[in-house]
Amino acid sequence: MTDSGNSFILEFSKESLDAAFTELKSVQEAFGNFSIEFFIDGIAKIKGDVEPAKRLSFIRYASRIIQEAVDIEELKGLSLPPGKFNVRINRGNSNSTISESLIGETIGGMGRISFSAPDFRLRAIYSRKWYLCLLEYQSNRSEMEARKAPLRPFFSPVSMHPKYARFMVNSLSLKPGATILDPFCGTGGILIEAAKLGYRVIGNDISLKMFKGARLNLKFMGIADYGLHNKDFLDLVPEKKVNGIVTDLPYGRSSSLGAYSIEELYSKTIDKFASMLEAGEKCCVAVSSQDIVKMAEKHFEVSSIIPVRQHRSLTRYYITMVRQESSSL
Repeated sequence: MTDSGNSFILEFSKESLDAAFTELKSVQEAFGNFSIEFFIDGIAKIKGDVEPAKRLSFIRYASRIIQEAVDIEELKGLSLPPGKFNVRINRGNSNSTISESLIGETIGGMGRISFSAPDFRLRAIYSRKWYLCLLEYQSNRSEMEARKAPLRPFFSPVSMHPKYARFMVNSLSLKPGATILDPFCGTGGILIEAAKLGYRVIGNDISLKMFKGARLNLKFMGIADYGLHNKDFLDLVPEKKVNGIVTDLPYGRSSSLGAYSIEELYSKTIDKFASMLEAGEKCCVAVSSQDIVKMAEKHFEVSSIIPVRQHRSLTRYYITMVRQESSSL
C-alpha cells in the first residue's frame, strides 16, 4: 500500500483513445511540470501539477491519489478528511465485481455516505491495481456542448465539434499567450477553442460569408482580442508572428478553393506553413486523406496521425507535423 502524494489519476472518454493520449503528451511537452507514468485504456497516472491536464478535451475526471492497493482489504483503516462523502468506481478493463458499497464499507464509511450533499467525493479506479482518489476536477461537458456549431449564431453543417477543435489546438504543444493561426477558419470554431485556452488567435477565410460569420461567432462567444482576414491564404501576411497553425483543410465540393485544385492548394499551403513557422514549431491539420504527408516531408516531420471515422465512407485524419530545421522554400 502506497501513499502517492502529488500523483493523480486522469480518466478520459473513450471515443478516441489515441487522440486522448496524443493530446496528453502534447500538453505535457508544452508545460513540462508533470510526468506521465502510464496511460492504459483511458486511464492515466501522472505526477506533478494537475492544472494543465484540466485543459484536455477528452478528460472527464482528475483525482488525487490517496492510496494505492493491490487488494481493497489494504484500504482498511485509511485516514480520510472529515465530513460526509461518496464513492464511485471505474473498473477500467477488469472483470472486478467489487461494488461501491463494499469499498465504502471497507474504508469506514458507515454513517458518512452522502450522495446528495457530500463534503468530498472519492473515486476508486482499477488499472492493474486499485487507486483510491479524492476527486479534484470533473469536466463540464455541457459547457463544451453549448459551443457546438448549431448553437452559434452562424454555422455550417460540416463544422468541427469543439472537442476535436480543442484537441487540435492542444496538439501544438504551446503555452497560453502564444499566437495560433487558422488559415481556413470557416465559422471560427477552432479560433474559439484556442481563445478559450488563452491563446492569441488569427483567422482567415477566402469566403466573405465565412469571414463575416466567424466574426459574428467570436463576438457571440465574448472573444474580443483576435485578428481576422478575408484573403486568399497564400497572400496573407499575419499581423503577428505565428507560433503554431491549426486548421480543418478545405475538402469536397462545398469548400472554397479559390482558383486551385485540392492537390495544388494543399501543396502551396504546406509551403506557406513552412515559411511562417520556425524549426520545432507545429501545425495540426484535419484532412480526409493522408496524401498531404508526402507533400509535407520536405519541410515537416509527422509526429502523429489520428484517424477518426465520421461515417462509413469518410475517415478524417488529424495530422500533427513539426517544422524541421532546414528546407528549400
